[in-house]
Amino acid sequence: MIRRIHLLPLLLPLVAACSGVTPPPEAAGAQSDKREVVRLSDLSGDFLYLAAQDAINEGNFALAAQFLGELARRAPESVAPRQQYAELLIHLGRPTLAAEELDALLALTTLSDAERSACTRLKAQALIANGDLAGATQLVAAMVQAQPQDLALRKMLVQLYLQQNDPLNANLTVNEAIRRGDSAELRLLQAQILIQQKRYEEAGVALKALLKMEPDNEQAAIMLADLAQQRGDKGQSEQILREFLKQNPDMMRAANNLGRLLVGQGRSQEAIAIYEDMDRRTEGNPDVLYALGLLYYEQKIYDKSARIFERIVAMNPSDQASFYYAASLEMSGEKEQAKQIYASIAREDGSYPDAQIRLASLEYQEGQYDAAIARLKELLKTAPQDGDIYLLMTVVRLKQKHFRELLSESEPALQLPTVPLRIFFNRAIAFEALENLAELEGSLRRMLEVEPENPEALNFLGYALADRNQRLPEAKALIERALAQRPEDPFFLDSLGWVLYRLGDYAAAIATQRKAIGLMGDDPTMHEHLGDMLWANGDHEEARMQWQKALDLGAEKPESMRRKLEKGL
Repeated sequence: MIRRIHLLPLLLPLVAACSGVTPPPEAAGAQSDKREVVRLSDLSGDFLYLAAQDAINEGNFALAAQFLGELARRAPESVAPRQQYAELLIHLGRPTLAAEELDALLALTTLSDAERSACTRLKAQALIANGDLAGATQLVAAMVQAQPQDLALRKMLVQLYLQQNDPLNANLTVNEAIRRGDSAELRLLQAQILIQQKRYEEAGVALKALLKMEPDNEQAAIMLADLAQQRGDKGQSEQILREFLKQNPDMMRAANNLGRLLVGQGRSQEAIAIYEDMDRRTEGNPDVLYALGLLYYEQKIYDKSARIFERIVAMNPSDQASFYYAASLEMSGEKEQAKQIYASIAREDGSYPDAQIRLASLEYQEGQYDAAIARLKELLKTAPQDGDIYLLMTVVRLKQKHFRELLSESEPALQLPTVPLRIFFNRAIAFEALENLAELEGSLRRMLEVEPENPEALNFLGYALADRNQRLPEAKALIERALAQRPEDPFFLDSLGWVLYRLGDYAAAIATQRKAIGLMGDDPTMHEHLGDMLWANGDHEEARMQWQKALDLGAEKPESMRRKLEKGL
């Protein structure tokens, strides 16, 4: 058996001779300073051809083109090397030179029909690569006329028409091809053209015909289901996918589409069943696992999401999978392990800001307020546009009752393209604490510009006006808008009771306040408010009982409660 010699290392001196670049001695395999320079003209045609094939196998297409170009110059009647040379020129981004080489080939009278056809196809590819779509179309159309049974040519012509935004001719061409010989491939092409023309019903017919020929054609089933979704018929889309999967249970793309469809309809438990089955069938495909892990996480099944993301990290560590692994552990109560994983996410990774925010949140939960603020300020240096950082800072500052710091530190967030709405709300709380009603209202109005019916903002503004005895009809209207969305919210009812009290409607105020306390009986402010209402309505004995209850529950201003108990209002 003859062992073929690998020629490429032997030819590096030749490359140097052709290019003017001297290769390093180790590359050339030099053993001494005396080296004979080999030139292209010194090599036989067979040697050049074999060397070109070696260069192609090595991925060195420029070198292969040099060898084949020399062969083309030396033996212009050799079709295969010249054809391969032209193909390499197209690949190397020299389509004009390739077209010239192919024109020379096509001028040969000795070409067989098969060779002429192959060269013409290559010429069309060269024209396409050169941006001459019209010329390529004209050439391929002529070939189709000469070879009407060649479906590959017709497909090429269809693609050219589509590239030139000519779906009419594309459709005529594919229809003629179907007439000459129907096939699943042609039906798929027909459906794609019809979809581009927004002729969805006809596209559906083409896809159904395709599925009759190939019942296991996954792409056709997915496209047919997508068409049903475009018509707004999600039930039909689901039915198509389920029926296809009954016959083809291992088709994972179709199963994934069904899972996504169910998720979009809020049917997460059914989607979980789909992805669990996919996991069993694929034996741990990372993409399937990731979708399943996210579904578990979104459904708050944190023990399962933790196990899934642990598997993903073990197979293919990534910052995003690590983040969700840590988040799942955190939500499962395993906070120390979660902190270790959050801290391991590198600064350059995409999930680093989220991991740092979670670490700051854990510090906040543990009462390490200064550490949380320091971490968030450091993070802002690298992620100044992240609104969640500012939001968490306002939460920590509220807990510390550092209202002025909250306002100054969150000021830059107001210039972000998208401001987390809770920042406006938390700033309003700070303004309330500083007794700045004008700024409080301005902050809540900014929030209401984005969400005009935000119930919390409506209630807060209404209560703030009522508490200061200002614009009471407007305050009542704001609170009623909030209650229209959450009629059983005890805090909103407390606000309504308070504005009714300010308006002098004591009976209605007392009834509303009793309802609020019935829904949440341990809030000291609610009992204080009821005491004020009862006193104003003449029931001093029960008023004092309610004030005492407020005091026992830890009233925010105990001295005020004691004065009321002693002297009334």
